Amino acid sequence: MPISCLLCYQGPAYIPFRQTGVKASLVSIRDEMTHGQYRKMISNAFSLSSLKAYEPCIDEMVNRFMEVCDEHARTAKTLNLSLWCHYYCYDVVSMLTLGKPLGFMSGDGQDAYSLIEHVKAFGRYITVTSQMPWLHKVFRENPIMRATKPSPFIRIVQARINERLDVEKKLVNRDAPRPDLLSHFIAAHRTQPLMTKENVVVTSSTNLVAGGLSPGSAVDCLCQFLAYHPEAQDKLYAELSQAQFSTPALFDDVKDLPYLEGVIREALRLHGSASLGLQRISGPGGLDLPGGIHLPANTMVACSGDAINKDPRIWGIDANVYDPKRWMKRQGEDPEAHEERRRQYGRVDLTFGHGSRGCIGKSIAMLEISKVVASLMRNFRFELIGEAKKGEVLVRVHRRKENA
Repeated sequence: MPISCLLCYQGPAYIPFRQTGVKASLVSIRDEMTHGQYRKMISNAFSLSSLKAYEPCIDEMVNRFMEVCDEHARTAKTLNLSLWCHYYCYDVVSMLTLGKPLGFMSGDGQDAYSLIEHVKAFGRYITVTSQMPWLHKVFRENPIMRATKPSPFIRIVQARINERLDVEKKLVNRDAPRPDLLSHFIAAHRTQPLMTKENVVVTSSTNLVAGGLSPGSAVDCLCQFLAYHPEAQDKLYAELSQAQFSTPALFDDVKDLPYLEGVIREALRLHGSASLGLQRISGPGGLDLPGGIHLPANTMVACSGDAINKDPRIWGIDANVYDPKRWMKRQGEDPEAHEERRRQYGRVDLTFGHGSRGCIGKSIAMLEISKVVASLMRNFRFELIGEAKKGEVLVRVHRRKENA
């Protein structure tokens, strides 16, 4: 029996993900049928066929990152690579979602509207309340919590949506090209009763949070590895040079490069965004586990995606080691065995989840990460200063000679 039939709805761990005053969001809807209806309304915005339309938006942010690196190479100023990785990802997701960046990469860089700090605080809150959902009810019913004003970026999202709706009313051609996610959400709002204006705001703001946090952490992890391993930078540079693509890199030109893929997939596997155990509820027939264990109906079941992503029974005894070659064909391994091993990795890798609850923005995350890593590594070399730590990877930036 398919696992989706056995695990019929989400457990209470997802309730705290709901924003204050919001009745439903794609993340926090527990019922599978209702979740499917909401997901279907916006799925086209995240489809593979929509990716090409988003590339120019990402190119603008890649070019800005390149300018920052160029300036630091020219002036020999120290660059906090970790911080700028997050600035890049948050401006990309705001560009893709709202049609304009929030300004993280403006000037010397900044936490625009304190969004990064807000997301970190929300993450700390979720870490506790998702595992003890009764605490969320206590906090939610506290008068002080009820009086808390929404984050400033919510008001920015609302203003941008109102602005876009006003523009849409004046459009004669309702089938105009849809260059960003908000255009898709508004199109759904015009035709789907479920996609109310409130849900357009919720979907957009949720996308800003999720689409900045996880990719930013993954690119940060990736850059830490490359900063510690200059030989890996050189290996990646050699592969990228041979591919001979223009800058910013087009996704089609770099998506099949094996070492680049390994660098990215290892960062996604190890960065640990899915470390919490988020429960599902077993269905009326219960759930049979390997080893003859049977769980009765209405049992909460959870596992840590981070633990699965580092399980030595799957990934080998070096499961905790960042190794891009893990995803590549091994010496003496025939192509069929290599493909089967990759399929096994794909089946158990929980970075983006799986099934109906899998991350809807997975393809966009791969797009923005692949483009920026390929573009930066093709043009620059990063020299680590001191010891890298979370949120601070200080580097000297050097332009590659042939691109100087």
